[in-house]
Amino acid sequence: MTEGTPDPEPGHPLQWAEGKYFTTAGESASLYVRQVVNSFGDRPYTVAQPNIPNSVLKGMSPVNVDSGIPAYVIPNESLPNLTPNIMNYSPIPGVQ
Repeated sequence: MTEGTPDPEPGHPLQWAEGKYFTTAGESASLYVRQVVNSFGDRPYTVAQPNIPNSVLKGMSPVNVDSGIPAYVIPNESLPNLTPNIMNYSPIPGVQ
């Protein structure tokens, strides 16, 4: 799970002003976390992999946040419908 300030591409307007940003891959979440920790001195983040129902994503397109990381903006009112899986590791970009 990541949060950031969205930078929508043309043709991809944000439907909600407030929500959480979920990347499309664990590696992208780890890249975001590394950027935030290195840039702002934040404490380490926990990476969570949610189960997002298709009904929540209906009509959404990913937007690029924080240096081009693809993410879906999930509105706050939909967050209680998500089931998180807290990961005990952070996926490393470029390593499989």
